[in-house]
Amino acid sequence: ARKGIRSIASGLDHILALGVDGRVWGWGFNQEGQLGAGTSEDEETPVHIRDLQDFHIIRVECGLDYSAFLSSDGQLFVSGSNEMGQLATGSTGDQIETPHLINSGDLA
Repeated sequence: ARKGIRSIASGLDHILALGVDGRVWGWGFNQEGQLGAGTSEDEETPVHIRDLQDFHIIRVECGLDYSAFLSSDGQLFVSGSNEMGQLATGSTGDQIETPHLINSGDLA
């Protein structure tokens, strides 16, 4: 697999890096689970977001304390704070520490 970074995105205190191979890495503040790494532990060095490894991610975006990941086949995943419903789970207040697939039917 080719190595290198295709793009990066930055939230308030966290960063995501998208590799040319479609893998995602994250680091920084993670108290809301915004890295999508399965924990709410802060990361001082890049960690591979393993729950996305079966998807070819083509775009990453960061909000204040949440993140979004778009796959090459149009699937949208989100993680982090859902205080204002920004993760489209149908409720507010919960944080999501692993990438959550948004139902595309909800976007119609």
